Amino acid sequence: MTNVAVTLEIVATEFGSPDVLKAVPTKSRSPGRGEVTIQVRAVGVNHTDYKRYADPSYTVSSGHTPTFPLRLGVEAAGVVTAVGAQAMGPASPIVTGDEAIAYRITGAYADTIMLYAN
Repeated sequence: MTNVAVTLEIVATEFGSPDVLKAVPTKSRSPGRGEVTIQVRAVGVNHTDYKRYADPSYTVSSGHTPTFPLRLGVEAAGVVTAVGAQAMGPASPIVTGDEAIAYRITGAYADTIMLYAN
């Protein structure tokens, strides 16, 4: 059975000002093979996020118009709280308590994120 917990993430609910940003509960799970869970301590506030929800004419690099709710945040830093099997860092296996950074991701505006380690 997969362990499911609730995390909060910030999403844009429509195009507009920062008033369209909402904290929403999201189910999370235990990390799978090669994945880690990071308790977010800091996120980058990036102009790209603002443009994605504030400007309907702006498109992401893939050329697609955003769909809502739109997960925001492309970089984060925090502490590893759970590690899936065979999750490797650049020099050694990742362990709980390691400090970590994540970039070029989607959904960093959250209290917890899960992503592939490599």
